[in-house]
Amino acid sequence: MGKDASWATYVGKSLQLRTINIACGGMSNDWICNTTLTWLMQNKEKAKDSVVMIGWSDFGRQHTIFQPVIETDFPNTRWSTTISPADFSPNFVDLNDPTIPQALREIEINKDALIPWFGSFTDCLLKTYRSILFVKEYCESNNIPYIMFDMIDNQKGFFKDNSVSVRNRIDNKDGSHAYLDLGEVREDQQELLNPKTTNYLFDKHYCHIKDDNSLLGQLENYPQDTLGGHDGGYVKGNQGHLNIEGSKWFSEYVVKWFNNLYKLEPKLI
Repeated sequence: MGKDASWATYVGKSLQLRTINIACGGMSNDWICNTTLTWLMQNKEKAKDSVVMIGWSDFGRQHTIFQPVIETDFPNTRWSTTISPADFSPNFVDLNDPTIPQALREIEINKDALIPWFGSFTDCLLKTYRSILFVKEYCESNNIPYIMFDMIDNQKGFFKDNSVSVRNRIDNKDGSHAYLDLGEVREDQQELLNPKTTNYLFDKHYCHIKDDNSLLGQLENYPQDTLGGHDGGYVKGNQGHLNIEGSKWFSEYVVKWFNNLYKLEPKLI
């Protein structure tokens, strides 16, 4: 909904704060981390009177600047895009479909070379953990109030033996939680991907909707509470994303989380 009708706009109005929205649709968690920290460090005076609110993306998305291998086909062209291990599944992109964006076509064409760099789900989760850690540490070190939450997928890892899984955003038909097994945690990943770090990152600042759902998980699993769920009234007319009514609805959750956590007097800046 852009800068004028997103959930952040309504949160700002409710808290009597000016909204500075630096989000970009479809980006990755490392991109979110980088742009957030860059803004905070370049605007230190404003940051003193700011609160940070982050809705994390799909943990599988990895930001990259992608340049065509055969540059003569696309001279002076570079795409700022995300690559996910899911992109390497068979027939993920139909190269005969002219509506497919060229960046995705290039990923499909070159996927054999890209898989070793972008094909690991555990590496994706590691990058997300690192992003959460960097923002958390910066905000706490500089006394900047902050909250975080999951917009698409659940980022929290669950560990059993030497493997890690995350909760699938769509529950089982019987209502029990479904999990996606990401595989073995390698030795070089264990410093971040472990239960102790998980408890540190997913503390009271990390908020969830009903039953620990992400925003999209809430829409998927509780359509009766969300005007029809993923394709219902809170997303109607905005292709699976929150519309104005959905943004207002979700902003109430965010304001409640923030007020319960900080109980600060709002100040107009």
